[in-house]
Amino acid sequence: MKRQRKGCILAILLALLVAVPVSTMARSMAQEVEGERYLPIGLTPEEEANLDLIGTAHRGTEPPAATVRNPAEFERMLGVIVRYPFGNPDDVLVEYAEDDTLWVIVEDEDEEPLAASYLTGAGVDMSHVKYIYGRTNSIWTRDYGPWFIASETGEPGIVDHEYNRPRPFDDKIPGVIGEAWSVPVYGMDLVATGGNIMSDGLGVAMSSELILNENSGLTEAEIDSLMQAYVGVHTYLKLPYIEESGIHHIDCWAKLLDPGRILVREVPPSHSSYDEIEANVAYFESLTSSWGKPYEVVRIYTPNDEPYINAFVLNDKVLVPMYGTEWDDDAIATYEAVMPGYEVLGFDGPWLSDDALHCRAMGVTDPGMLYIDHMPLADITDPADYYRVEAGMADYSGAGLVTEDLYVYYKVDDDPGFTAITMTEASRAGTYYADIPGQSEGSVVYYYVDASDYSGRNETHPWVAPANYHTFDVLAGGTGVPDGGNGSRLALSQNSPNPFSPKTVLAYELPQAAHVTLVVHNAAGQRVATLVDRHVGAGAHTATWRGLDANGDNVSSGVYFFTLTYGDESITRKGVLLR
Repeated sequence: MKRQRKGCILAILLALLVAVPVSTMARSMAQEVEGERYLPIGLTPEEEANLDLIGTAHRGTEPPAATVRNPAEFERMLGVIVRYPFGNPDDVLVEYAEDDTLWVIVEDEDEEPLAASYLTGAGVDMSHVKYIYGRTNSIWTRDYGPWFIASETGEPGIVDHEYNRPRPFDDKIPGVIGEAWSVPVYGMDLVATGGNIMSDGLGVAMSSELILNENSGLTEAEIDSLMQAYVGVHTYLKLPYIEESGIHHIDCWAKLLDPGRILVREVPPSHSSYDEIEANVAYFESLTSSWGKPYEVVRIYTPNDEPYINAFVLNDKVLVPMYGTEWDDDAIATYEAVMPGYEVLGFDGPWLSDDALHCRAMGVTDPGMLYIDHMPLADITDPADYYRVEAGMADYSGAGLVTEDLYVYYKVDDDPGFTAITMTEASRAGTYYADIPGQSEGSVVYYYVDASDYSGRNETHPWVAPANYHTFDVLAGGTGVPDGGNGSRLALSQNSPNPFSPKTVLAYELPQAAHVTLVVHNAAGQRVATLVDRHVGAGAHTATWRGLDANGDNVSSGVYFFTLTYGDESITRKGVLLR
């Protein structure tokens, strides 16, 4: 079971700031915190009357001369940018600085000691804290912060969009950071917000249609052209709103887990956003991802608008906002099931469905990352002597690859461990390959790529391998379907926890969308409950049984069987309920 941490709420911080007048600056800060320096995530009435001021602090520039890409949030990060006074609970700040750098935006050198005193009192590792001097209007560094880019040869850059709020100090922060870090800044004349952009790192990005509505002076083609020139996005998807009001950021309801999988909120049919969410899910499932297959859409249940989607991925950690409902544990279990190998942590806080962890922090891409570009292998339609795994390698650090430490690790079926194959440089510069030996029909092959460079960096593809891996089937015929996840066959994992009391979670995976059932039987073979009986999309899903029968009454302790049925196939797992 992963750790679950609880944090203090922002209201406590604000109360302390007002109640403890340690200096004239502290009193001034406390007075400002609910005014100029602590504006809400949405527009204030005054701001709604001054929308013409949006972008007045922005300075446009020519786009980068080189071809660039916008690394995804799930790629390697150096750390996190937040603003002081803080909008994050203490234990979140502690977690950010545990293994990575915590950059704190303070107004000036006089405010730095105040921030340092607070962080020290919270227990933050101060050796991992650095400061950025710049005036701000609000805590929403995700929305106004820099968009990081890298050229094909690894040169870093920052893209500065027009922040979609009339907040001139916030809007200047990307330029402030670029100057402080000596990183070139490219001003893109597009009104946008960081919470409404998801990039897969391979040239595909997604937003809600807010990007269209807030740039009504531009055609969609002009918006796409700007994104291509400044951020390297060749395919820009714009999704309909899921609700009539609110901030309409895509990070409130969807999250890219990798280039082939999207986590999306799931709500009951009675929910006002049910039809809109399901329509967007159907749209995702109709698309082909950068990994060459339809997106796997994974669902996370949020019946009371819980903010679980608004989580923050920091290298091998997932920080998930908790909401204090019975679905919190299920949310943690869902992330653990769909992101194997990651440390999943839950945090209490002053969260809302459209304002949680992701909104209040901006990840900093590692400019010296070791970048692996690999298209996962498709299912093999005919037996072959070998299956070639190719990957592009780019050491952005410039230190050079450790060529003798480039491997493909693979195993077949139920092999207990992976076998390493050294990769060989291909004729195309920067590309390496290894050949997995041919296998008999019906075999399932699991593999990942592992690389190192002389800067000391080590990276895998997919991320957090070997707990995470690619897989393909060796088939006798049919059509090959690329697989970028942890399986392309019908699968039902053992329920967890097991034994359990009073509830347990079952993770299952479908090769394609279909009507499925997941039912519970007792030891006498009597049906006790039906957990799933509906059309379900391809990919990974979870279901929870709370030890209740079809009437909602508690069942007795004992052995129970969970049966997943998909067409003519079925899988059964056994669990033990202990009251």
